Amino acid sequence: MTQIAEAINSVPEKFLVFSGDDAVTLPVIALGGVGVVSVASNEIPHEMAIMTRARSTMTGPPRAASIANIWP
Repeated sequence: MTQIAEAINSVPEKFLVFSGDDAVTLPVIALGGVGVVSVASNEIPHEMAIMTRARSTMTGPPRAASIANIWP
C-alpha cells in the first residue's frame, strides 16, 4: 500500500491509478485510485460497481475516505 500511495501522490492528477488486485481495491480507492482490473466482478458485478463508482461521489481528499461514505 505504501508504494501505491507514493505512486498516487507523485503522478500528475490526470494519471489514473487502478488496483490490479480485488483484495486491495477498497484501500486503493481510499488512497485516490479510480478503479480495478477485476476478477471478482464476474461473480459480484453489482457490488464491485458500487465500490468503484463511489469514488466519484466522495468529497474531500482521498485519504479522508472511509467505508461509511463509499459503501451503502
